[in-house]
Amino acid sequence: MDQLSVGSSSALFYMPSDGKKVVLLFSSNMEKIPICLVALVVCICVVHCHTGSPTTHTSPPTTTQRPPQPEPYPMPKDCEEVRRNGHNVSGVYTVYPRNRIAMCSVAVYCDMKTEGGGWTVIQRRGDFGSPINYFAKFWQQYKQGFGSLDKDFWLGNDAIFALTNQGAYTVRFELQNANGVRAYATYDSFWLDDEDNKYKLHISGYSGNAGDSMYYHNENFFSTPDRDNDRTSKYNCAKDRSSGWWFNYCMTSNLNGLAWKGPYKGTNDFNDGIEWQSFMGSKNSLIATEIKIRPRVFCSKHHAEGATTPH
Repeated sequence: MDQLSVGSSSALFYMPSDGKKVVLLFSSNMEKIPICLVALVVCICVVHCHTGSPTTHTSPPTTTQRPPQPEPYPMPKDCEEVRRNGHNVSGVYTVYPRNRIAMCSVAVYCDMKTEGGGWTVIQRRGDFGSPINYFAKFWQQYKQGFGSLDKDFWLGNDAIFALTNQGAYTVRFELQNANGVRAYATYDSFWLDDEDNKYKLHISGYSGNAGDSMYYHNENFFSTPDRDNDRTSKYNCAKDRSSGWWFNYCMTSNLNGLAWKGPYKGTNDFNDGIEWQSFMGSKNSLIATEIKIRPRVFCSKHHAEGATTPH
């Protein structure tokens, strides 16, 4: 405890914490001051002497907002890099394929939900009010692309070539029949050659539940009604089926066919609908499809979580 002593003319108060001594002097006629009063005076003096000045109250430090961090991929090459930039909302974005093809940027639709996201959609069919023969286009239209990215569309063979030749890509086909049953097929390897090589298809490594209806089209050229590049001289597969596709002799799949929306007879008895024969057989047209690509090496944990707005 602090030690207090009272003499005839002074009171001494010792503070062991810092070794300082406070001395209060009193006149001789004040010897009878009650010791409790002396102690009170001493305490007031000690507190004042110890602090030296009134306490200064400082405001808590203000929280400053961190400046926006630059995106790791200011010119993303595909939707996977868009995803790495922190965008996890599906929608239309701009990408910049790093490839020898002479184009600066491509507007694409990114699927940011399926199997971790990062998919670049290259084709879509659905119930968007398009004519039944909306995909009955010629070579130049399939080369450049057509349609609306949030509805029915073909991205364009030049763009698909550019995207799939900047690394190893996988492809996913999503299918829906007239009864609402869905199926899918993925392939570990997918790319196209350039226009000089007629956008030749390279596809392998099937998995899924729709069956492998693309094996028959592997290593085949792209054909359109005005460019017959199929393997048969007897038919013009693209013209007979009113679409562009990688026809062989002729097809086990064609997702660009006529939108018959279920079982059909076909034009001149040809199987010219939207078909994936290992899923629904021949002459049973699908009502919705999507084809989407993503780098073969993909790890969702590397991608940011915060939802942002497409742009």
